[in-house]
Amino acid sequence: MRYVQAPQRGFTLIELVIVLILVGVLGVLTVGLLVGNVGGYLDQQRRAELVDQSDRALRRMVRETRHALPNSLRVNTCDGAPCVEFLATEAGGRYRAGPGPAPVGGAPERRLRTNVTEYSFNAQGGLGVGNGSYDWFVSVYNTGQPGANAWDQTEPGSMTLTRGVTLAADPDVPEETRITLAQPFRFALESPRQRFFLVSGPVAFVCEGGQLLRYAGYEPGQTHSAGTGDPLSGDVEDCRFSYQAGTSSRAALLSLELVLARDGERVRLLHQVHVDNAP
Repeated sequence: MRYVQAPQRGFTLIELVIVLILVGVLGVLTVGLLVGNVGGYLDQQRRAELVDQSDRALRRMVRETRHALPNSLRVNTCDGAPCVEFLATEAGGRYRAGPGPAPVGGAPERRLRTNVTEYSFNAQGGLGVGNGSYDWFVSVYNTGQPGANAWDQTEPGSMTLTRGVTLAADPDVPEETRITLAQPFRFALESPRQRFFLVSGPVAFVCEGGQLLRYAGYEPGQTHSAGTGDPLSGDVEDCRFSYQAGTSSRAALLSLELVLARDGERVRLLHQVHVDNAP
């Protein structure tokens, strides 16, 4: 009995080349799909990061400008750089316009008068801050006009020239706080609603060097560069700030536009803030 061995047949060179070409094409298509999907994901992630970054910065600006001293907000006054600058308030209340309840109303004087230099006065009701000494200014009826502009520090004026105020409960008049100034001061105008504000000082949001920075720690008569700048956002391509002063019938309008760009991605956000300037 004879066994006949079947002939063995393998792949030809042409078949191997065809297989290699097909595998290469499939590999290129697979890599292309993966790269496209990964690239799209990274682009979307960059856009989301830029939107989140700019939104946080603008919300910080909006939140702080709502506590600006009435009629103190101004834009683009920072050595040519786009900026929003204002005087930040920490608290406020109503001062006593009359001498106070008997028998202690006139001993010592508890009211705030605008025709004399005052050293202290009483605030009626709570202030939202505890008793103690603070490195703040006091402002009364800041209209932003000459003679009553807190930025132009003069006496008489609308804001004290010297930092320093002490708050202490009046032992003789319940629910009233005695406010003592570091230096006597004469306020120029009386507030129709007996309002006053405690001011911590200037704050500026400035776009410079591809960043949005918050400056503080400088005096009203100084430029923002005398303070300390803390970055709020990088990747800043452009900033545009505008301010429309209000009237007796409508609030002022502050517009904040911020453009951020990174690796070909670019986002633009716009916020508008109504500013109450009733002093």
